[in-house]
Amino acid sequence: MPDTIDGIIYDSTLLIERIPIDNLFQKKIYFEKYAINVGLIESYEMNIESQGQNIDLSKPIENRITKGYIYHKILTQKK
Repeated sequence: MPDTIDGIIYDSTLLIERIPIDNLFQKKIYFEKYAINVGLIESYEMNIESQGQNIDLSKPIENRITKGYIYHKILTQKK
């Protein structure tokens, strides 16, 4: 399928996703996009947790992270 990432148009791409985990205490999202004749064009990993006794469960987990990481890599130019 065609895709545009950071202003670059790719004719044919493949999306690979892992099964996400999303609950009150953890959120895990992983995906990678590949383009024909280019390779990896985008990679995203979110692995966050919210633990402890004084957390406000009415807020989204992204607003109460106690540990974890978010990693987003995008190809910004191609030859």
